[in-house]
Amino acid sequence: MSNNKKAFLLGFVFMALSVFGVAEAAPELSAGTVSGAPGEQVTVPVNYTSDGTVAALQFDIQYNPSQLTMADPVASPAIGIHIVHSSEPSAGVRRILIVPPESNLVLDSGLLLDIPVTINSAASYQSETLTITAVVMSDSSAMAVAPTAVTDGVVNIESSNPVTITTTTLLGGIVGQPYSQTLAAIDGVSPYSWSITSGALPTGLSLDTSTGQISGAPITAGTTNFTAQAEDSIGLTATQALSLEIVDLAATGSVSIVWTDLVGVTADGSTLTKTEANGWGNSGAASVQVIAGDGAVEFEAVATNTYRMVGLSSSNASAHWDTIDYTIFMRDNGTLRVYEDGTNRGDFGAYQSGDILRVERIGSTVVYKQNGTVFYTSAAPSTGSLIADAALYDVGAKIENARIYEAP
Repeated sequence: MSNNKKAFLLGFVFMALSVFGVAEAAPELSAGTVSGAPGEQVTVPVNYTSDGTVAALQFDIQYNPSQLTMADPVASPAIGIHIVHSSEPSAGVRRILIVPPESNLVLDSGLLLDIPVTINSAASYQSETLTITAVVMSDSSAMAVAPTAVTDGVVNIESSNPVTITTTTLLGGIVGQPYSQTLAAIDGVSPYSWSITSGALPTGLSLDTSTGQISGAPITAGTTNFTAQAEDSIGLTATQALSLEIVDLAATGSVSIVWTDLVGVTADGSTLTKTEANGWGNSGAASVQVIAGDGAVEFEAVATNTYRMVGLSSSNASAHWDTIDYTIFMRDNGTLRVYEDGTNRGDFGAYQSGDILRVERIGSTVVYKQNGTVFYTSAAPSTGSLIADAALYDVGAKIENARIYEAP
């Protein structure tokens, strides 16, 4: 067929679509979903479900040219002797026209086209929709045909690094006390969706599927094993086997601290009061009780205008604060700071009179809590026995309602 005859035929077919009525036909057109990494070329299939009437078809595919580059389609055997024309009338629009030869044959069901799509080398990791628009169909009599359904395609742009869960261990928890830890992942295409694929969390805890936070208050003691899964926004997944130990401190109970090695303080039960002049190193004490495994020291902040430090140490080397291994520093401006062996680990907001502060070891990990919520997790592992250790600066400063816990 000459080019003049082709042009005449195409013009006649699609001019007729605007003149004649719509036939009672209902074919379907759909593009597939594929995945690839930046720099790769993928092939997007375009499928057609025929009702035996459509002879000519035109449609546009809109795409993001900053992410993708689309080439001319490759016809499949289902096209038969139909003619495929492809053009790009504007950036990000691929127009495809399928017309019969002079014999006006109808299109068969099946794969119509494979469209090569190159993922640009600088493309960001996300899903890109290939939107099918401006669909025009006609039958062999040039009657317009409306499709029943049109399904857009998708190109999932994958990271060169698959999604990975970086949380490999979990902090332990205590029966009846608030627990919170957030699972973390890297790479892939964020955001992630979280789930438990095998096993279960301890009773009383739940997983936020959007944030990965495990929270709640555990009800029973024991160790549970489960597998966490992170699924990124294009459906790639990673799993991580985890264990979570819950201890019941109430099984042995907490006890008021019995203070020993008193320097510059008086002890009234579990309450310490400084009697020496203001200054560090001239006032402190340690507990008689020893924590061999999991356990904690807990105390009440009954004032916010004096300097005091309470924490856990392997031994009571002196009355100075810089020999406390893990300590909460209650400052006289109503804020908290953490020190470990004399090293400042940072400031962690305000505290109020009546707040319950706690330094706790679970396994080899030491955490710092305010009213049951962890505000800092130590990077320095702890092994061996621990005692409660305290140091005070201001004359008259107090440490009150101090208790020590040890897991059974």
